[in-house]
Order: sequence, then C-alpha cells, then structure tokens
Amino acid sequence: MSPWSHCPVTCDGGVQKRTVWCENEKRRERVPDAECLILEKPSSIRECNVAKCKAVTLGSDYYQWYAGKWSPVRAARRRLYPK
Repeated sequence: MSPWSHCPVTCDGGVQKRTVWCENEKRRERVPDAECLILEKPSSIRECNVAKCKAVTLGSDYYQWYAGKWSPVRAARRRLYPK
C-alpha cells in the first residue's frame, strides 16, 4: 500500500488518502482483492488533524471568522435589441 497523503489542513479536520492493493509477495505483482489471505482490506481514507482551530489572539482581542447564511441569487434578465 502507498503512504498516506499529506493532510491538507492543520486543524478542524481533513482527510488523508492512500492506495491499497493486494499483492503476490513472491512476484511483487498486484492480484485481485479476492486472492488476499487477509479478508479485511485496510482503509484507504482517514481523518487527520481533527483538533479544533483556535481563534487568533492579538493582545486582549480575539479574531475569528464567522459566516452567515447564503442569500438567494436572482437570475439577471436582459433584453437584446437589434442595432
């Protein structure tokens, strides 16, 4: 199996991936999963850096991002006139 990919975030959770395959150990060749002696295939994804991000502190003030709800978008109507 390949090594875990780099975790894309430093906090609040990300996902790492790797490639997992079954291999003939003598010939070092990939074989169908059904031919593996170990029935449970190892995971190819896992969570990483799941600790919550901390707010930035500058002196006695705290700064943190907040996001409101998405607003609806209206389609723009245009009329085309001949020249």
